[in-house]
Amino acid sequence: RRMAEKADEKKDSILLTFGSPGEAFYNGVEVSSVDAVTMAGHVGLTPNHVPTLGSLVPSILSVFDKDGRESKYFVSSGGLTVNFDSSVQILAEEAVPLDQLDAQAIKTGAEAARAQLNSARS
Repeated sequence: RRMAEKADEKKDSILLTFGSPGEAFYNGVEVSSVDAVTMAGHVGLTPNHVPTLGSLVPSILSVFDKDGRESKYFVSSGGLTVNFDSSVQILAEEAVPLDQLDAQAIKTGAEAARAQLNSARS
């Protein structure tokens, strides 16, 4: 019944709140859409999306502002909530803007972790 009552209230943007324990990236900011990956699969969130809950998996989260510019973030895990009023909350365990990641440092760290794992097995 609540969804039927709200059906005539069309929104043209999403009110996004997105952050991690260390940083708030968006705090009630109007955006046009958000692309996320949950345990159920890829989710494209647009205004007037059906209310839902989701568990984020390690992936790239994309936010599109009202001018169509895309901002990408690596998220490790977390939760996603879409509300009746087209507001969206995304709380990530860890989140980093993609342009702040160092590919070589990630590769070096992964190799070091693999070496430690292999030495622990022998």
